[in-house]
Amino acid sequence: MITDSNQKLQIEEAKKCLLAFKERLTEVELAKDNGINIFGAVGMQTQEIKHSAFLAWLLNPKQLHGLNGLFLQKVIEKLFIIKVDEALKANSEILAESKIKSAEDLSHFYNDSELIVETEKVINGADSRIDIFIESKKTKTVLVIENKVFTTTHDNQLRRYEEKLLDRIDWKKIFVYLTPNGDMPTDGSEYNEKWCIFSYKAILNIITEILRSSVLKTNKNLKLKFLLEDYIDMVDTNILKGNKELRSLCRQIRREHKEAFDLLLAYTDNVDEVFKYCTEWVKNNINDIYIVVDNKRSFEFYTDGMELFFIKNNEKINIDEKRIKCRCGFGYSETVACGISLIKDGVSEWSNAQLKIKNLLERNKIIDGAYLSLKQFTVLLMPAKDRELDFDVVKPELDERLTEFAGKLQEFDAILKTL
Repeated sequence: MITDSNQKLQIEEAKKCLLAFKERLTEVELAKDNGINIFGAVGMQTQEIKHSAFLAWLLNPKQLHGLNGLFLQKVIEKLFIIKVDEALKANSEILAESKIKSAEDLSHFYNDSELIVETEKVINGADSRIDIFIESKKTKTVLVIENKVFTTTHDNQLRRYEEKLLDRIDWKKIFVYLTPNGDMPTDGSEYNEKWCIFSYKAILNIITEILRSSVLKTNKNLKLKFLLEDYIDMVDTNILKGNKELRSLCRQIRREHKEAFDLLLAYTDNVDEVFKYCTEWVKNNINDIYIVVDNKRSFEFYTDGMELFFIKNNEKINIDEKRIKCRCGFGYSETVACGISLIKDGVSEWSNAQLKIKNLLERNKIIDGAYLSLKQFTVLLMPAKDRELDFDVVKPELDERLTEFAGKLQEFDAILKTL
């Protein structure tokens, strides 16, 4: 039996743990700020609008950085070769649909002396502001960059930008979705295949290439050199979390103060509660499902309609006890997401039933891996930024997204009946 005095003692012990943990966290702050960084001084680490302004400055050939069109040229070149998730359209494939087959096709664009580069660009009404807008009237080419450092898209944001440019009928249009790690471009939760994927990792690679080139070897460019080095350091530490010393220190503190860390998560992170709610919602609101995996990190199932489809094609839906050829499921890491995917049986080829699904929904795209996520049936249930909110705050939107997923699942079952 827990007495009031015991409970008070436990609370006091918990407070001591958290205070000791807090003291160690000051070491993390010192490690982050162990040198003077101009971007840290202006608070740029967490402000997307400032990142957009700096990148627009580098992308503008007319600015006084002395790079002319070099940075823009390298971004365009990198667009064609950057690797994306194998289940998504390659950037080169997207650009080819706009009649852009190589970076050379855009050489007149990035060398245009009258190129216009703007941030927070408003087109045909003030309901949307494009983060970075680059326009060449001479070559009839426009490059739109949606910059998402700390947020996600909302309200069909990407599609709205496309619609704003529909009147430019004979123009080349390049849409770029820029995130720290090259995330999938989405409208709400649906994959938008008209947008090229780009990452801050690629941005830093380009800046590193420029720093190593002969362009910045003269004393004339020393200021730009220091500026670019500061930007790499700031992005690597605060966005990409690539600072090895800082990562090592954080891991050490987490090990030494595990009890305090667990307490902190228990009182500030809603993801366990959200995940449990999602699994119960599916069990109570989606009929005729067969649960395969149900634990704290993963929930997988298939529907009666899926099983009937495989039976109709003289196949079993099960690969083994835990793996299903076509399955629904959700899990969490930074975010909580759910969707439908196909899984190969070992290293063998896709089964005939899987090929029917894959060819219809993936446009005959060849997938080398054993796992294929059907992106058009994926729903982001909760973004990482909402993990610190009270469950009651996120629940209404969670219900909407779960209902959306149930609708997508119903749509998928209906498609299976036509195959």
